[in-house]
Amino acid sequence: MAKTMEVPEHCPMDVGLNILSGKWTLRILWHLSKGPVRFNELQRLLSTITTKTLSQQLRQLEEQQ
Repeated sequence: MAKTMEVPEHCPMDVGLNILSGKWTLRILWHLSKGPVRFNELQRLLSTITTKTLSQQLRQLEEQQ
């Protein structure tokens, strides 16, 4: 699971680094930046990610929105 830490809301750099700290986060965001992607297609694009990990990462990104 990604390392998250409480950061003060006044520092945008700390907030950004906290969101992007996961192993898969940048890869997921890269594929999603190109447009909508279905779950199975995203899993295939990331090849070595497990279903459980992908689900957790997507939930975590959604919560941090």
